[in-house]
Amino acid sequence: MIRVFLYGTTFGTRINTWGFPPLDSHYHKYTARHWASMLLAYGSTGIFYETYYSYISSARMGDYFAESLVGNNSDDFDRPRSNDYGLYDTIVSLGKRLKGCLGKLLIKLEFSEEESYIYNNWQRGREQKSINPTKLKIFGEGIPEYPNNRFLNLGITRLHPKGSSNLTGDYYFLLNQITFDNFSWNPEVISTYNSLHVGINVSVFRNWRFYDIEGGDDFKFVKLNNHTGSDFTAIIPIGKGDGRLFRLIPTAASTGTFLTDEVLPSGETISSEGTITVQDGNNT
Repeated sequence: MIRVFLYGTTFGTRINTWGFPPLDSHYHKYTARHWASMLLAYGSTGIFYETYYSYISSARMGDYFAESLVGNNSDDFDRPRSNDYGLYDTIVSLGKRLKGCLGKLLIKLEFSEEESYIYNNWQRGREQKSINPTKLKIFGEGIPEYPNNRFLNLGITRLHPKGSSNLTGDYYFLLNQITFDNFSWNPEVISTYNSLHVGINVSVFRNWRFYDIEGGDDFKFVKLNNHTGSDFTAIIPIGKGDGRLFRLIPTAASTGTFLTDEVLPSGETISSEGTITVQDGNNT
């Protein structure tokens, strides 16, 4: 079990806001979710949150409210909030996801040393980098361009099955590292951008699936022949601070409908996980 302390990054960090913060401020939701998602993207198997109680703290500029998992103010610092604004609710929602299919898969996966990211820096420039890219990329030739007047901080890692698991397919953790709604430091940027642009290249099989394992986006596409670009491109929305685990797998090994003829290579054996529908005129 890897224990990761988030104190000092997730809690008590309401910059330039002294006294009691407004209840409609969502910074803590994005930040708590962001740090948890980023750790999961790199194969962490456990997260330890600190601190539990909110408290009043002092600084040179005056007292301020350090918000933690529970508590609105100094009077009810030890109780979960009665509304949906709060770190407690965010952590509960993450816990539910980790008890479901997301957590069951992540425990069987590990970081593959492959990652790509693209982001705006505070000097108003845009930077991008890929390390050991294979089937999937998020910027470059053939990928839809990101708008120039939007602030973005997006990335992707590939997780592969551990040797002890019997998982098949490739797994990609898509991550949005933005943790704020508005800013005023750059008048040329009008708002944040919360969509990841992906391009996928595949081989061997013709029919493929790329889907969010928790439900939602489910893309089916066909491998192209004699092409120079990606077999498939998409613009995938990712909420602020959120991470989503996607799986890339041949349709023949998964479930769904063939979009075109599928001919298995000689000597290839493949087992489907559910019902495969073959359209009229298709061969298998």
